[in-house]
Amino acid sequence: MPFSFDILSKNYRINRIKSRYITKLFVDSIFKFSIYLRILVVLFLLSSGSMKIFFLLFILQIYSYYRNFILMNAADKFSITIFLSLSIFWITNDLNIKSVALLYTGVISTFSYVFAAYHKIISPMWRNGKGLSGLFKTEYYGSSTLLKLSNNIFYCQLLSWGTIIFQFSAVIALLSTTYCLVFGVLSSLFHIFNSVALKIRGFFLVFSATLPCIYYASTVIVDFINISK
Repeated sequence: MPFSFDILSKNYRINRIKSRYITKLFVDSIFKFSIYLRILVVLFLLSSGSMKIFFLLFILQIYSYYRNFILMNAADKFSITIFLSLSIFWITNDLNIKSVALLYTGVISTFSYVFAAYHKIISPMWRNGKGLSGLFKTEYYGSSTLLKLSNNIFYCQLLSWGTIIFQFSAVIALLSTTYCLVFGVLSSLFHIFNSVALKIRGFFLVFSATLPCIYYASTVIVDFINISK
């Protein structure tokens, strides 16, 4: 329960709130209710397109951001970037602005893979497989199957370099619509493995949601390259 109120109450943001009535908005039951409410709001938004419904979704997003800020991982923070860019897409009728919002989301999502690969390749622990081996041995991310795998440094090194190459290859997805489709499948399998085996679940929904934007960006960039020839 890393997002429990008992842990978050150590957060200076909540401790500095003087009103006990406002503090009660951050208790676990209210937070869980806000998650279910956000699902309903999204469904209503998709069916109605109402700006009032969108504003409610925006408020719920800000609430979640403020409450959980201290424990947010990269996926949580990246979801805010996506939410803001797609919000611009949602509230405007200008097709050019919509196109830029989708392009931005697709490109920034693609390069998030590349940046992750860069940080791994400059790390000796990732290059020699010891970083992944250590991850498999941790209490939270590990399992009995992964513990056996962690003892074989060759397999860990193979998985490390496979991850690095896959993440670097994301940039090719912007230059080839065919590979973009292949990358979409590989990306989904990659995040499913992380979700099931390593319990890194937040990244699956966040990054899967950007795959259509990556494909849109790929078609625009490929068309631009072909026209320029």
